[in-house]
Amino acid sequence: MKTAVEQLQNDLNSLPSLLNPRPGLGVEAPVVPPLMEVIPVATFASLLIEIAARVEVIVDAVKELETVAEFRSADDDKPKQVNQLNSLTLSNDQRKEEETIEVLQRV
Repeated sequence: MKTAVEQLQNDLNSLPSLLNPRPGLGVEAPVVPPLMEVIPVATFASLLIEIAARVEVIVDAVKELETVAEFRSADDDKPKQVNQLNSLTLSNDQRKEEETIEVLQRV
């Protein structure tokens, strides 16, 4: 993404020379689009450049947070979660069995 932004910036920098060629170079003058058609494109390009710069800052901040917080992989937590779910299910089953035994004893 960074190379695309740099290429866009280079193209925008060369835009004035394309719109106003130097006389005597043997190049025909290009058709100049009306200014009202160029403004939205330039605004859009400027916004894209700004967004790309902000995203890079966010990515760097997340990477720094990852190293500072010492995040673990999601795979590391799965066995613990499965064990907790199994123990909850087991305790629920034990409760049901105890309730059944109590009901049978009353009868």
